[in-house]
Amino acid sequence: MAGNCSARHQFHRPAPTPALLTQKLPLKVMPPSESKLVPLILAALLLAAPAWAGQKDTTPPTQPANPTALPASCSQINLSWDASLDEAINGQAASGIQGYYLYFQGNATALKFVTSPNATATGLAGNTRYTFQIAAVDNSNNVSILSVPVSATTLPCSDTLAPSIPTGVTVSALDCTQVSLSWQASSDPTNPNQLVSGVSRYNLYRGGSFLKSVTGTGTSDANLLGTTFYAYEVSAVDAAGNESARSTSASITLPPCPPDPPTGLFGTAPNCQRVELSWSAPINAGSGFAAYKVYRDGNFIEQVSNPSFSESAPAPASSYSYWITTLDTWGRESSLSSRSASQCRVVPPPQPPICESIVRAPSSRFNGTAPQGPSTRPNVRWGSSARGFRLMLQPQHWR
Repeated sequence: MAGNCSARHQFHRPAPTPALLTQKLPLKVMPPSESKLVPLILAALLLAAPAWAGQKDTTPPTQPANPTALPASCSQINLSWDASLDEAINGQAASGIQGYYLYFQGNATALKFVTSPNATATGLAGNTRYTFQIAAVDNSNNVSILSVPVSATTLPCSDTLAPSIPTGVTVSALDCTQVSLSWQASSDPTNPNQLVSGVSRYNLYRGGSFLKSVTGTGTSDANLLGTTFYAYEVSAVDAAGNESARSTSASITLPPCPPDPPTGLFGTAPNCQRVELSWSAPINAGSGFAAYKVYRDGNFIEQVSNPSFSESAPAPASSYSYWITTLDTWGRESSLSSRSASQCRVVPPPQPPICESIVRAPSSRFNGTAPQGPSTRPNVRWGSSARGFRLMLQPQHWR
């Protein structure tokens, strides 16, 4: 096409036939008195005939000038130019501008024909440079030389390509109720005709249902159930909203959770020398119940298999705190039972009141003895010169 830019393109179309040349005029025999008017009539007809009636227009229009091309979208370019002129040369009459042919990318075949000095090129590829030329054609099918080339680049199209599928998805248990997930970063593919918006987030699916979106290549999932199977998939999403297919599934079965502590801990002290405890078994025994561990004042004292415990108080009339934990078959121990529920303040019943009596007698000496024993009354004697005695008795035994 470049070599033909200045060539004249002749489009062979039938030239229009003037109506006057094909019109049938009626014949009339004029009387001799009117014959002298014939020369005048013939002269008038010659003057009324078109100037081009005997000279066909063979001169092409002027070259289209000042062409411009502006991108309108990723698939359209708008063009305009100055209108061409069809000039009369060498006595020829001008047949007038019929329209314009639009050529692009050096093709010899016209892209389209338009009747005004503007056009649109559609159906183009995005972010692509196109070059156009225009030729004018008159009503005698004379074609002008091509205009100077004019170029424009279409706008990049929106990103319509999804990112690559995330790979390397792994899942591991952090504990019996939480997992950690990670994967390899995805990429947003390039396209010469489109924008590349870039990966903006990842969608996490659990059991086939959407769970959440994250911006990094890893996350965690909590509040799960021990000994339960979970499967995860990941997809990538770019800034234009294109989502990739989901990754291959990564699955895990969580381990059993450690046992829960016992509940309902209750303590009594039936006397000042013994403590008795009881509690309820936990709902979750972990991998399976193995035993209970008893703690007094924060120190382990004994392991038992039944939900009860008793011991002799280390020191009567003292206060103690007890806690119980559960042990499962994997050797895992629960946390301490709730302090508010399991603290047992053991306070034995108080000692009986001291026996106090004031006696007054004429005796002046205390000759009495107070035999030892829980049910023996003392024998008291005193002299006649005493004004009185305060007798205090505290038994050695109390139940």
